[in-house]
Amino acid sequence: MRGVGASIGSRAAWALPAVPSSVRELRHRAAGFASAAGASAEVIHAVALAVSETVTNAVVHAYAGMEPGRVSVSCRVDGRRLVVEVADDGTGVVAREDSPGL
Repeated sequence: MRGVGASIGSRAAWALPAVPSSVRELRHRAAGFASAAGASAEVIHAVALAVSETVTNAVVHAYAGMEPGRVSVSCRVDGRRLVVEVADDGTGVVAREDSPGL
């Protein structure tokens, strides 16, 4: 999968197209970063779940009705904390007529 990526010691960042296949890729990269940073199995699992959910939201909602843009994930170690950020340049979450939600 092609994408922008960088890893410098206690920081890493990746940007991929906001398409379904990017969810798995970004989840694995973030979990790998957490593991390499020495996080516990519980934290690694939490990072994987959080990244999976937020990147999925970007894929489904950020670019609804238009060409997919990018979704990015950045990770950094901040003292004893692991900070993970997910961002996109989409329109945000808006009501969708095709949504099965409430």
